[in-house]
Amino acid sequence: MRIQSGRQIAALWAGALLVFLATAWGSTALLPAGPVTSPSTSYYVGLVGLVAIGIALVLTWLWIRRTGPVSRGTRALLQVLLAIGGVLWLAAMVFPFV
Repeated sequence: MRIQSGRQIAALWAGALLVFLATAWGSTALLPAGPVTSPSTSYYVGLVGLVAIGIALVLTWLWIRRTGPVSRGTRALLQVLLAIGGVLWLAAMVFPFV
């Protein structure tokens, strides 16, 4: 998949956020009533949303590195924002129950 424009990035992020919100809603609806010893279905449903965000982060990073914005300042700002988003995403993947 080769992303060519900012419009495609916006569509990518809109889709990823819709998947994330849908899985967040679905995972809360599937929460078990009592304590469990293994991950429940709600965990795996929520994981799908986090994977969607992760894919959007990677594809956006690749777009910035290949074609991205022309301005060096804008490119640097987007890379910093993606790096911060990547750290937050990693924390959510490692510590999903916090």
